[in-house]
Amino acid sequence: MTANAAFYVGLVRTLAEADRPLWTTTPFALINRDLHAAARLGLAAALHWDGADHAAAPLILDVLLPLAADGLDSWGVAAAHRDPPTAAALARDLLAATAGRTTLHITHRLTGLAAVDEVLVFHAGRVVERGTHAELLRNGSRYRELWERERVTDPHPPHDRTRTLPR
Repeated sequence: MTANAAFYVGLVRTLAEADRPLWTTTPFALINRDLHAAARLGLAAALHWDGADHAAAPLILDVLLPLAADGLDSWGVAAAHRDPPTAAALARDLLAATAGRTTLHITHRLTGLAAVDEVLVFHAGRVVERGTHAELLRNGSRYRELWERERVTDPHPPHDRTRTLPR
């Protein structure tokens, strides 16, 4: 609930302070359509943004979350106080929404990967390790080194980026 409130407050602040607010650039009919689609379909909805329709999950992650962060910054809400819990809640919601579907989860952080079927570790543009979260931790691999370093440097759940591939 807190994550949703922070997202809403930050996004509204940014949109309201824009040189050309959303409601002056997007017809009400599209805003109304998107409101109903999002209420019915959640993350499966297609939403209008910047002249085109976009899948909700990438739009939220790539565009709306950064705008919400800007809005929270302008309110003086420090990133250290909002990012870990907000990101963890969003990652949980996105993983739940894509359960049972082919999903590519791209992240520079490792929290949440225990829930995926297979992890591919890239280094210098190449796959250097492959396996489940548990297998990679058992093997004393590069993944394990990264996992242990992340536990020491960041005790909070980090932000993961999730993409659902079209069927």
